[in-house]
Amino acid sequence: MGRKRTGTGKYFYICIAILICLLLSQCAAIDRSPLLQRWFPQDEARQHLVQAEKLLAQGDYEAALEENQKVLSLSPDGPFADQALYNMGLIYAHPGNPKRDYVKSIAFFKRLIKEYPQSARAERAKIWVQLIQESENTKRVAATLTQENDKLKKMIEESRKVDIQIEEKKKEQAR
Repeated sequence: MGRKRTGTGKYFYICIAILICLLLSQCAAIDRSPLLQRWFPQDEARQHLVQAEKLLAQGDYEAALEENQKVLSLSPDGPFADQALYNMGLIYAHPGNPKRDYVKSIAFFKRLIKEYPQSARAERAKIWVQLIQESENTKRVAATLTQENDKLKKMIEESRKVDIQIEEKKKEQAR
């Protein structure tokens, strides 16, 4: 009725499975190739952002800034540019950063607000700008009040000296 099967179909499916495995392993190798990174800078930008966050957590602010700069240079209008700008603003505002610079921090936040107004980070950046400006204003007012307080203390001290001199003259006249 029919011929006996020889099993060549099994070998065909095994060859297809091996071919698929080889192709998949080559796709993984292509994913790390420099040529692919040149075509898709977002993947490399994402890696730099992850590295920047690790460095920030370790307290290496300079290296974190460099990683965020790399993100901006790889993809200035890409999906990670807003996050890099936000991170740079945070780094310059970070209290642990010995090179803290509120002017630069505000500049990065304002750039984020201007270039990416629809970003979720833009609203946070507005809050940071307002908080930093209020903090700086408060510091200026405190410095002014401290100067005025010092002047008043000097005036009080001089007034006491004058009072002492007046009392001495009254005692001399009474004698």
